[in-house]
Amino acid sequence: MDITKIKFFDTETKMIIESNISRSRVFREMLNVTPPPGFSDISAKPNHYRYKPIMPTGKKDSNDVELYDGDIVEFNYSMFRGDEYDNKIRCKVVYNAEEAMYCIDPIEPHNDAINVPLFGLKDEITKIGSIYLTK
Repeated sequence: MDITKIKFFDTETKMIIESNISRSRVFREMLNVTPPPGFSDISAKPNHYRYKPIMPTGKKDSNDVELYDGDIVEFNYSMFRGDEYDNKIRCKVVYNAEEAMYCIDPIEPHNDAINVPLFGLKDEITKIGSIYLTK
């Protein structure tokens, strides 16, 4: 995994932190190390519980967009199953600790939809949002 792709969600400002300087400050804050002075979108007041890491999955969607933990995707369930009709399901990308892999988990109830591993699903999924940016 490329550590430079990690993002953080600021639970107070409801913003996703992506800049290198800001990520560096978040890491320091999580380790309770005083950050150096300078401009940043991170508060200088230590509070490591304020930030939630958003991990990259290492996978991309049908539009070649990098997928992260917490992304909302549209899953073409029919394409996955080989059905003729068009059946798309909204899912979120989650880490399944029991199976030690990233999966997509249906958000909306569906009669036979299951937690599906991300392996080989590039053509069947399209990123449409993130749980962190949903109001």
